[in-house]
Amino acid sequence: MPRNVRSSPEGRSVGLVMMLRFGYLSLVPLLIGLSLDWPSTEDPLLKLDRFGRRFADRTRSLSDDDWEDAEQLFVDLRGEAREGRARREAATRVLLDVYSFGVKATHGSGADRVADGFRMTNRASKELSFLMDARLSEWIAREVVVVSAGNPVDRRAAGALVLRQRREPSVLPALLVASRSEEDVLKGAAIEALVGWPDDLAHRLHLGLLEKAKATTTPQWIGASRTHFRRLRFKEGQSINSELEALVRETLEDADWRRATLGAEISWALPDGKAVPLLLSAMETWTKRALEGQPVRRVLGDLTRELEQRSGLKLGPRPDRWLAWWSNVRAGMTSPLPEEAASDRTKAAFFGLRPSSDRVAIILDRSGSMSVPFVPKLTSNTGRKGRPWTRHDEVLGQLKSYLSGLSPQGRFNLVVFGDQARSWRSKLQPASDSQARAGQTWAQHQGPKGGTHLRLGIQAALGMDRNGDIDLDALEVDTLVVLCDGKTASGADWVTPFLRRYRAQTGIVVHGVQIGAAGDGTLEALAEGTGGEFVRVED
Repeated sequence: MPRNVRSSPEGRSVGLVMMLRFGYLSLVPLLIGLSLDWPSTEDPLLKLDRFGRRFADRTRSLSDDDWEDAEQLFVDLRGEAREGRARREAATRVLLDVYSFGVKATHGSGADRVADGFRMTNRASKELSFLMDARLSEWIAREVVVVSAGNPVDRRAAGALVLRQRREPSVLPALLVASRSEEDVLKGAAIEALVGWPDDLAHRLHLGLLEKAKATTTPQWIGASRTHFRRLRFKEGQSINSELEALVRETLEDADWRRATLGAEISWALPDGKAVPLLLSAMETWTKRALEGQPVRRVLGDLTRELEQRSGLKLGPRPDRWLAWWSNVRAGMTSPLPEEAASDRTKAAFFGLRPSSDRVAIILDRSGSMSVPFVPKLTSNTGRKGRPWTRHDEVLGQLKSYLSGLSPQGRFNLVVFGDQARSWRSKLQPASDSQARAGQTWAQHQGPKGGTHLRLGIQAALGMDRNGDIDLDALEVDTLVVLCDGKTASGADWVTPFLRRYRAQTGIVVHGVQIGAAGDGTLEALAEGTGGEFVRVED
C-alpha cells in the first residue's frame, strides 16, 4: 500500500474505507506470495484481510503457528477499530469477510475445511461482539446486507448472520429483503437470521418454507424453519395458529416418519389447546400402524416427548393414558395420573440410555485409549484372563445387554471408529438372537487402536459418500447412539455446520455416551442439536 495513504489518521481512514467500499482490495491477492512478517506500521485491517485470503486459498489445515498469527492480527484489529466510526466500519467489513469462511464451509462439501472455517467464524464473531452496538447493526443492515455494490455476497451473508442476535426494528426489513434474494448463500443466511424473530412476517416466511418444502429445497433452510417454531410458543388467538395447525395435522398423519417427526417438532409453537389434540390423534394413528408391523417407535417416542414436556408427566406411548389426562385437564381436574409403569418402557438400555427407536445404529469408539482400565466405584478392576477390565470390555458388556433387549421388530447396525470407520453391515439387520450374537462377535474383534475420528463414524452410519451426499431412499436408520471416551480428532467445531446441512433432511436423533472426563463437547453438541440425550460415565 502506498505510504502517502497513511500520512494522517483522517486520510488513512477515508482512503481505506473507500478501498473497502468499492472493492479495490481485489489487488491484495497479488501479495499472497509475500511473507506474513510485514512491517509493524502495516495497516492491521490489510494484514488480517491478507491472512484471510491466504486461509481461503489453503490446501491444508491451519497449524498452531497459523492460529497464533491470526490471534495477534485479531488483537491488533481490535485496537485499530477504536480510532473512530469510519475505522470501526472498515474493521467490520474485514471481520465479516473472515466470518464468512464458516458460511462457505456450511454450504460446501469439503469436510476438511469445515472445522477450520467454523473456528475462524467463531473468532471473528467474538471480535464483532466487542464492536457491535445498535448504530453498527443498523449500518450492517443498511450498507452491507442489502447493498450489492462493493460487497461480495459472502460478506452480505455474514452480515445477515451477525444480525441474528440483534432485534432492533431497523434490522428486520433488511433481513426480509435478503430472504428473497436470488443468491442462495445470502437467502439462507437471512432465513437463519430470522429464526426466533417474534414477528408475523418472520412466522409466515418460515411456515411457507415448510409448506412448500420439496426434495430440492436446501436442507439448511428447512432446518432453520423447524428451529424457528421450536423457539416460540404462540398465544391463543394469534392469526398464525390456524395455518400452523393445518400443517402440523397434515405432517403428523403422514405415513413418512420424517414428515411425522417434523410435525411433532413444530407443534411446540402451538398453544396446548391446539397442539395436544393433534398429538393425541397422531399417537392413536401410529399405534395402529405398529399393529400393522410398521416401524413406529421413533415417531411414538417423539410424540410422547412432546406430551411429556407440556404436561410434566411420564405416561409412556400410551394413547389411553394421555387421553384420560387431557380429559381431566379439560374438566379442570388437577390430580395427575400415575406415571408410566416400568413394564411400559423398553428393556434395552445402553449405559442407561433407552432410545425410542426400532432402527438404530450404534457407533463405538475403538481408539487406543479404550484399552484404559475401567474402574467405576464398587466394582472390581480385574477382567478375564487376569488382565484389567477395560473401557472396551465394559462397552462390549453394555452392548450385549442392549442387543438382547431389543424388540424382535427392531433393526440395528454397528459402526466402529478409530483412524478409520468400519460398518458391520451395509444395511440394518433384524434384532434376532442370531444377528445380535453375530454383531457382538464382530464388535469383540474390533480391538482398541488408533485415533478418535468420531466424525468418520457418523458419516459411515449415515451412508455418506465422498461428495457428502446421503441417499435418503436407502437410509433406514433414524437414531444414532455414539460412544466416545475422549477428545476427538476434529474437535466440536464441525458439528453445527454438519447439523445445519444434514439434520433436516435425515431427521436423525443422536444420543451420546462419554466415558471419562476428557471430552471436547462433540457428543453434547450432537445430542443437543438433534434432541437426543447425553450421559457421562465416570471411570
